[in-house]
Amino acid sequence: MVPVGGSLIYSPKRKSLCDKISKLYPGRASASPIIDLFITFLQMGEGTLRQLFKQRKENYRYLKESLDKITEKFGERCLKTPNNKISLAVTLVNMNKKVFQPNNVNATFFGAYLF
Repeated sequence: MVPVGGSLIYSPKRKSLCDKISKLYPGRASASPIIDLFITFLQMGEGTLRQLFKQRKENYRYLKESLDKITEKFGERCLKTPNNKISLAVTLVNMNKKVFQPNNVNATFFGAYLF
């Protein structure tokens, strides 16, 4: 929901974190993306926003469970990142040896395949 060029930082338990980040920000960006985001939030309302958060958590859980099953089949694993609630990472050691290298493809292109 955040448009290109915009961001939203929120830390209810650590306000000092937001203060530190704001001091690092150079302040050269336009306010337009943030205004667009604000209008989007107003338009969708609290109920819809909460539903989207719930759906994101459900989708994350489903993706994590699915990645765990798939990576196990290839002798890989989905990394545990308890402090990162939105990103997932997988090892590619065996897939690199069995899939990518024999086909003269670099394993770093895996992300592009997923995209």
